[in-house]
This record gives sequence, structure tokens and C-alpha cells, in this order.
Amino acid sequence: MTIQADQETVIVEAFINGQHVKSLSQLAKENPTNPTEIVGYFPVTTKEQAVEAIEAAAEAFKTWKQTSMDERIIRMRRAIEKIRAAENEIVHLLSREHGKPLYDAHGEIYVALMWMEFGPMSRK
Repeated sequence: MTIQADQETVIVEAFINGQHVKSLSQLAKENPTNPTEIVGYFPVTTKEQAVEAIEAAAEAFKTWKQTSMDERIIRMRRAIEKIRAAENEIVHLLSREHGKPLYDAHGEIYVALMWMEFGPMSRK
């Protein structure tokens, strides 16, 4: 999906245990600088879905903690590449979602990538 500053409305679904999960309802997220613009909709999940997500994360961690540092670095670098490839779209979405200037949104992505790179890059 391509997201531009004044274009698409994003619909987010819950993602639990590797699967998209439908919610009974969704709440709108408006652009704070333009309250008539709905940036997207996010799910309202149940307590049971929250418990299911926590249990799935705990189960996934059992495998993740056995993953070698080299494999973790490879996966982190892939994530960094994906963020960089979609950086412009993410920046525009952040700007709309938070009502912040594009410059600030770029800074937020820059800092996030810096933190993501700090660990893996310092080890290799």
C-alpha cells in the first residue's frame, strides 16, 4: 500500500500469533492538525484477544531467545532495509497521524533507524 500525505485512510487489524484478527469495532484516528481528516482506523480488541496476544508473544519468545546473534542481526538488517524502502510513506503517515511537520517525522525515523542499527552494527 502506498500512503501519501493527503491520500489514503489506513485500516489496521490486530495481528495475533501470525494472523490478522478481526475486531468487533474500530476507532478512528484523526489528524490533529486537520480534525476533519481521518488518518485511519484501529481495532478495539477484547480482553481475551489481549490475553491471546500476550500468550502468543510469550510462546514466540521461547524460539526467539534460542536464535543466534548472527541470525538476529540478519533479521534486524532486513527490517532496517524495509523501513528505508518505505521511509517516505512512513514519514508522511507519521506527519498525518501525529500532526507533526515532515521534518520532525523524518527525524523520528532517523532516530529509530539509528537505534536499530546501533546494536547490530556494533557487533559486526
